[in-house]
Amino acid sequence: MLQNEMSTYCMAVKEIDRDGVPAFGVAFVDTATAQFQLCEFTDDVDMTKFETLIAQMRPGELLIEKSCISAKALRILKNNT
Repeated sequence: MLQNEMSTYCMAVKEIDRDGVPAFGVAFVDTATAQFQLCEFTDDVDMTKFETLIAQMRPGELLIEKSCISAKALRILKNNT
């Protein structure tokens, strides 16, 4: 296994609309340590929680469902990966 400072994350993202606000399901694996984690959260309209998560994790690879992610979420992913 690699050291933690060399961690690379592979992340899967699912976005849904929950009563007019975005909600996310996220799964990610640390390819250096083989640790797998899941999270689910409802965000605000500016997607600040989602943007913070992506900025902190900096995934090396993304898995998203084609045509099932908003333009705003896609822009956040492109700007932070």
